Amino acid sequence: MNRIFCFAIFLLCSPPLFAQQFDFQNYSVGAGLAQSQVYALCQDQHGYIWMGTRGGGLSRFDGIRFEQFTQRDGLASNYVNTILEDQTGRIWIGCSDGLSCFDNRKLKSNALTGISVLDLTEVSDTLFIGTNKGLWVIYDTLPPKQLPRLKDYTVRSLYHAQDSSLWLATNQGPVELKNGKTRLLKRKNGFYNPEVMDFVETPNGELWIALFGTGVVVLDSSRQRITNYRPEIGSRLVQTLSLDRKKRIWAGTQDNGLALFNTADSSFTYLSESDGLAKNDVRTIIEDNWRNIWIGTSGGGVSKYAGQLFEHYDNSNGLPEDYIYSIAADSAGQLWVSSYDEGFTILTDTAMVPVNAENGFLDVKVKAMFRDRENRMWIGTEGSGLALKDSSGFRFFQTRDGLAGNWIRTITQDQDSHIWVGSASGGLTELVPRDSSLYEFELQVYRKQDGLPGQNINDLEVDSLNRLWLGLRSDGLACLQNGKVVHTLKNALPSVYVRSITEDAFGYLWVGMADAGLARVDIYSDSIEVLAFDGLTSNNVYLLQLDEDQNLWVGSERGVDLVQFDEERNIKTVQHFGRAEGFIGIETCQNASLKDEDGNLWFGTINGLTRYHPRNMRRNPTPPKLLLTDVKLFYESIQNTDYEAYYPSNNDLAATLSGNTSDDNQVLVLPYNENHLEFDFLGINHSNPNRVTYQWQLVGLESNWSPRSQRTTATYPDLSPGRYQFRVRAFNEDGVPSYPIQRFNFVIEPPYWDTLWFKSLIIGLGILMVGILFFSIIRSIRRKAKQREEKLQLEKSALELEQRALQLQMNPHFIFHTLNSIQRLIASQEPQTAHYYLSKFARLMRTMLEHSRENWISLESELELMRNYLLLEQFSQSNGFDFDIQLADDLDPEELRIPPMMVQPFLENAIIHGITPLHSKGRIEVRFALQNQYLECVIKDNGVGRAFAKNRRAQLAQNHKSTALQVTQERLDILQPAHKQKSLEILDLKDEKGLPKGTEVHLRMPFQIQL
Repeated sequence: MNRIFCFAIFLLCSPPLFAQQFDFQNYSVGAGLAQSQVYALCQDQHGYIWMGTRGGGLSRFDGIRFEQFTQRDGLASNYVNTILEDQTGRIWIGCSDGLSCFDNRKLKSNALTGISVLDLTEVSDTLFIGTNKGLWVIYDTLPPKQLPRLKDYTVRSLYHAQDSSLWLATNQGPVELKNGKTRLLKRKNGFYNPEVMDFVETPNGELWIALFGTGVVVLDSSRQRITNYRPEIGSRLVQTLSLDRKKRIWAGTQDNGLALFNTADSSFTYLSESDGLAKNDVRTIIEDNWRNIWIGTSGGGVSKYAGQLFEHYDNSNGLPEDYIYSIAADSAGQLWVSSYDEGFTILTDTAMVPVNAENGFLDVKVKAMFRDRENRMWIGTEGSGLALKDSSGFRFFQTRDGLAGNWIRTITQDQDSHIWVGSASGGLTELVPRDSSLYEFELQVYRKQDGLPGQNINDLEVDSLNRLWLGLRSDGLACLQNGKVVHTLKNALPSVYVRSITEDAFGYLWVGMADAGLARVDIYSDSIEVLAFDGLTSNNVYLLQLDEDQNLWVGSERGVDLVQFDEERNIKTVQHFGRAEGFIGIETCQNASLKDEDGNLWFGTINGLTRYHPRNMRRNPTPPKLLLTDVKLFYESIQNTDYEAYYPSNNDLAATLSGNTSDDNQVLVLPYNENHLEFDFLGINHSNPNRVTYQWQLVGLESNWSPRSQRTTATYPDLSPGRYQFRVRAFNEDGVPSYPIQRFNFVIEPPYWDTLWFKSLIIGLGILMVGILFFSIIRSIRRKAKQREEKLQLEKSALELEQRALQLQMNPHFIFHTLNSIQRLIASQEPQTAHYYLSKFARLMRTMLEHSRENWISLESELELMRNYLLLEQFSQSNGFDFDIQLADDLDPEELRIPPMMVQPFLENAIIHGITPLHSKGRIEVRFALQNQYLECVIKDNGVGRAFAKNRRAQLAQNHKSTALQVTQERLDILQPAHKQKSLEILDLKDEKGLPKGTEVHLRMPFQIQL
């Protein structure tokens, strides 16, 4: 039996082609659901999906997290049958033991205790309640009221029809409630099974009725008789019916999953556990705002069906193994897939055909497959070289036949129909057709010695100039033209580890690298420009695949990214597809991708084979439902503080925080030290919950929106006093923003010291202080100016007084008498004595002139001047008096400094007015002593006294000395103006008889200590 016959027999005997895998996402206890039996589903106006379980209570799902509510939270019972949101946003929960209401974040359960609530519906402002004890109604806020005529019925389900009638699925048959009248449909209407489960109305007005044990029957539009039976449902145990926005009817069965009826073409589609449904026992079905279908099952939790963007196939569907190494398509459109170590598999319309050693191939792993322009199929193996499928079977090329290496990674064909084969370590092989034969070739090998930068080749691409580009494992890129390497790119790339390359229709070569992302190479420019790109979900690129629109699909260990470009072929958007988006294979395999003739994309992953339907790709136009879930003050929810009234309400659309309005009258006012706020928010997007992004802005602090982020918390510490408005918006995976923008108004009051009145007070006080300071400074300046003026005046007066004192001390009579006396000595031939006194006179004159230029002189200098003066006066008076100068023991005349020319006027006055008139010999005593803060000089003479001297001065008309004393007194007043004691005192001395016996002068002078 030849190979072709064996292969044909195998095709005929192969098993049927595997079933399609639909995009179901299942949630059960492991994902956070309270319990796996879900009998009730409801989507509220904020986007939450509420799930009622049989024993686990109530679960609320935001697309990522579950939140549980049980009897401990106030639920009537943990066995939930039905859930409804009314027009005011309250959530009603029908339980096996009563009715609960979730209102303003609190559960209330005080109605219908002991009654099993089976279904709920709202008509206008009336809530209808189906129970095991008939039908009840709630008007406004009144307690439930039972309709007496239906008290013996078990009402399983309620349906509000287009004609405003209310249909009741009861244990006695379908009941119509219309215009206050009740009608039970019986056998005459075609009903033989009273176990009614549910209703749904078709666009043409027919009413589908689910009968447990019978299946689905159709009531005509006149609502009189059964006109049809739907055995196509595939089960008689139909438990729930639902109509979606595409006018498709979903029928949930107890034993066979879902039946989907398309009213447009009357076709049926069936979905069960084999298609990914969590469980075949379906209890409830709803459609959310994003057109996802939610299916509650008994035992499997909840399934979410989002359509069929991706189809996934794995070992459970018939593939030999899940790990897909390579993909190709033959001329008949059949898919060739390698997925295990024993050859490959051909997928036909009706079968899966293994190709291995039993039918002419090898039991070997296949890493590359390629169909050339002649429709020949080339297979690259792991260790067994290259295989070519021809009419007689397979022809093999190995290293012994001239192949560069037996570990094949990539195969391509150039414009001259030459086949190029890249191996893992052996280099490059060129297969040149021999003459016109399709199966005879000459082999040419290229290795490092031939100019290749490396021999480990991951991918090959032929450009429009018929150049061959090589993606190398550790040596970057190389370009071969006419058998020679014309370009090498290594250092210019972000990584030398190139896994995948492909040329787009615009002449750019795209390069996917290990751990370095994506690069674009302008291969037709003179300089071969390289531009690296960021923004991929993962930089660990395994494959690159262009679709029909020249979008680039990038495969990695985290799924695939759809990269779309602008007009300059720069990246505009990156859309990720992973498990949450239906790409459940997740990690892709190196260069395992294909675009088939219908434009579908096939991806090989480590978890099976995935097909992408570009025609099913749709943009999500529905924005996220955005909630401001909490506001925290210093990490504590304001719900637990004195500001509880401002806590975000998730169930009150009229609340300030709902986003429908920004009520500036509802403002949270905080003191200045309550200034650390944190805002929690959530965007619910059941189409793709993990791709929601957010922007926020604090008006009053920030002028721009924040960058988009997946963070759901915004924190603002240490806010300054002021008026603020927090704003937040959410975006879905396609960038559609939520509307309206959520807002939260608050004010941080300033401290009292930062208020207007306090600032005004401080400013007023400041102005006052500045004024006081200003006038004080002006007054001080004026005072200092006056003092300076007075000081200058005093200095001027002192100088004038000193000059006058000097003039007075240089008494012409004294000079005349002294010089006259010296002249007599010279005439009497006493030159030596004359020379002595002349020297004393010269010394006195010099000292007086020197003192006139000083403000302070030493006491020693003053004593010397006094002695010289007294000696000269004594000489001129012919020794008419004696003198004695004494110093206190604690005085050091060299350290003490005194004003000059102070004592001499008093000595002269004592000689002239006191001693000269005496008929006896006179005596002058001078004593110096320290008295507290001044130096006291006492001048005592035994002259005639001041009274006699006064009369004599009057006779002589002499006023010289009185002037000297006046000048000295004025100098003393200037030098020590604030002294408590008198600076000058003159005492008249008398004997026992009261007769004058002299004068005593007390002169108190300031002094300085010379250090």
